[in-house]
Amino acid sequence: DENTSKMNLWAEKFSWAMQTNLVPFFEAWGWPIDSVTRSSVSALPVWEADPMKPYLTAQKP
Repeated sequence: DENTSKMNLWAEKFSWAMQTNLVPFFEAWGWPIDSVTRSSVSALPVWEADPMKPYLTAQKP
């Protein structure tokens, strides 16, 4: 789907622009991040100050 592709492109480009893996942040907002995008930013450090972290933790069983 074109919208999903655009969301993944945005997450990837924004992560690289910030030099931070923002995949968890976008996933907390319900973005459908695919494995290709996840892999492309996996070498970047995860955003430790991510304000969405509590919401991600609450979603996990």
